[in-house]
Amino acid sequence: MTADDVRAWLVYLLDHYSDSYANNQFRALQQVFKWFAEEEEVGNPMGRLKPPKVAEKIVPVFTERIGDGGLVVRVVRLEQVAGLVGAEPPVHLVGAVVSAAAGPPVAARTWMG
Repeated sequence: MTADDVRAWLVYLLDHYSDSYANNQFRALQQVFKWFAEEEEVGNPMGRLKPPKVAEKIVPVFTERIGDGGLVVRVVRLEQVAGLVGAEPPVHLVGAVVSAAAGPPVAARTWMG
């Protein structure tokens, strides 16, 4: 097996599956070849290849419409459920899209927008 064979396989994966699936498959095969190269002292066809990039996926947030046309966004914070005091979560409202920065798991907060 050569690096060109692996590249052709990656093209197939990216044409038929998600980029994150292709990335996971690449990394799994990469570890197999790394192990085999160390055990058998042979060349690693994936040694210089880079995994496919994974695009950031925006996850939809559950929202509700309220009477005056406003929007209620519900975010749950573990600190609130556990009774701990924590900082407000980094939530950004951009048009109709709501995104939250990575952080601790989140339990029931309501923002009006």
